[in-house]
Amino acid sequence: MISKKCNLTLLLLLSTSFSLNAAENWAGANVGLSISSYDYENKGHGASFDDTSPSALSVWAATNDKKSDNGVGVGIKGGYNWQTDNFVYGVLADLTYIDAKIKSETPGGIHDGFYSYKRVDELNWLATVRGKAGIDLNGFLPYVTAGLAVADVENKHQTITCCPTLYESSDNDTKVGYVIGFGVEKKINENWGVNFDYSYIDLGKDRGNAHGVVGSATANPSRVKLENELTLINLGLNYYF
Repeated sequence: MISKKCNLTLLLLLSTSFSLNAAENWAGANVGLSISSYDYENKGHGASFDDTSPSALSVWAATNDKKSDNGVGVGIKGGYNWQTDNFVYGVLADLTYIDAKIKSETPGGIHDGFYSYKRVDELNWLATVRGKAGIDLNGFLPYVTAGLAVADVENKHQTITCCPTLYESSDNDTKVGYVIGFGVEKKINENWGVNFDYSYIDLGKDRGNAHGVVGSATANPSRVKLENELTLINLGLNYYF
């Protein structure tokens, strides 16, 4: 019994000692640089202009099917943290340059004739403003983020049917959506830290501006909802003031 009491006392002392250990100081303003691996996806949602023809359905699927592009982006960021014991919370803003482009078309290009298509989807830059919350674990800071995302996006989906008739659903605008993510940061010393995190960005499903040229395109049957999504894996270097 005495041994059990001693063991319990020792555990309590160790637990108390651990909880009273000074947490790493994450509070204050910080700035940084990041390099990102991105995966950009676009797809269109909408009924085909001709749901009775296998050829029309095939080219419609190619025009609006999910397609992706991946590559590397670079960015700048800044933020501010507050801290209560081991609990760290704050705000983070960043701007990332991304040269993402999805390009696909019928072999030989878009042309007069039966059921040909061309599409171009581009995302050039991304900015986010997020809330951040984490718990210091002996110099490591696992955290989660969530907030607002803004990006420059251009989508153009074109389909040609017979006669010829050109159907186009296009959008060129600054899109607003949401971002969620998680990551971990490690302090190198008092002023410098490195982080590794993951972010998912959804820029919504916006109806493109539909255009019809020649033939019976006035009904705009090609008008679709254009969806843009992005995932980022970031490696960052941060300076704490």
